[in-house]
Amino acid sequence: MSFLFAKGKVKTPQELVAALYEWTTSIDDLAQAERKPTEEIAELLQQAKRIAHGELNGEADPDLMAALAKEMYANDLIIHLIHILDRLDFEARRDVASLFSFLLRRTPTVEYLLSRPQVFDALIESAGSPEVYRNVGSMLRDCAKHPELTRNIMAKPSFWYFFDYCRDLPFEVGSDCFTTLAEFLRCSPELSAEFLAVNGKEFSHNMNTLMLSDNYVTKRQALKLMGQLIRERANQPFMVQYIEDLSNLKLVMRLLRDRSKNIHMETFQLFKVFVANPRKPAVIFDVLAKNKQRLLEVLSNLGADRKDDKQFNDERLFVMRRIKSLPDVDNSKPPASKWSAQPSPESSPPRSPARSRSPEYMPPSGPPSPSRAQIPAAMQLGHAAPVLNSQLPQLGPPEHRV
Repeated sequence: MSFLFAKGKVKTPQELVAALYEWTTSIDDLAQAERKPTEEIAELLQQAKRIAHGELNGEADPDLMAALAKEMYANDLIIHLIHILDRLDFEARRDVASLFSFLLRRTPTVEYLLSRPQVFDALIESAGSPEVYRNVGSMLRDCAKHPELTRNIMAKPSFWYFFDYCRDLPFEVGSDCFTTLAEFLRCSPELSAEFLAVNGKEFSHNMNTLMLSDNYVTKRQALKLMGQLIRERANQPFMVQYIEDLSNLKLVMRLLRDRSKNIHMETFQLFKVFVANPRKPAVIFDVLAKNKQRLLEVLSNLGADRKDDKQFNDERLFVMRRIKSLPDVDNSKPPASKWSAQPSPESSPPRSPARSRSPEYMPPSGPPSPSRAQIPAAMQLGHAAPVLNSQLPQLGPPEHRV
């Protein structure tokens, strides 16, 4: 092992990777060596980083960079480095993340990683570690820039660990994990739609638990992400599934009573989609009608400090008009909770035999669906609003779109 300690000699990529491989795979056996293994690994990583970033001779050397990447592939070095990441010092961890980013900028790396799925499992399992979460989170977010890697990672059972991390770990760790989770869901609308088409119900359940978090930041981030996802055009099937589920409406109505005004505003972005749906299932219609007056009271006070926000106020007034159009219900026995979560027979519109089996029902006697001119511009389809999150996907056939 004495050659590893030679000073003044610049090692070739082959020598560097060979030395790193030996140290990382024998870190416990070499604990009594002349130098601490972590110190030697840190020095070798510094040399490898200088090659990767073209700092060895003051300029980039494509041949050296290619040779370094080739040796790292051949020795599965990145896997071994991830396994010992929590034993390295702060700078060495940063160097590992830097080398990982260097590899991802090279075309063969995506194919290499797809053939080594254990890399993703190791990264996800380490994402919740208080010692290395920042480095691992950065590495995973680099993966999210590549569609093939994104699809592979999101298909893994371990991908669901992120929800546990967000719920159960200290705030700093959980917040970084949520950033990574959101990055995977936002980076590609097409891949996000694929994921939600298969996992929509499980995803909604997990997101709902985050939206009920005692942590204000987690709650607000989860609401914001869900609002963005259900209003993304590619996610229309997921959006329909979400707004037709009574438990989701009950949760959203509960959050409209949160103590935080900011939570109210984020919740409104979800609530307006339930109300704007012109083909509400009967149970959704009934609960909205039963809580008509309470909802109008909440909405009338919503955003009192945003009187100059024309887009928001247009949307708020539109939602209030839709709720006012619901039939009045005589709640002779006030419920124990602020909201009446159970459908009421009195609030249900009359049903013809032909429609009684349909899960989607709109009262034929109610006011007609608003024309496009009556809908706030930012909620119309195809409107180039500056805030794209306010756009709603199409619901139902053309005559029922909002």
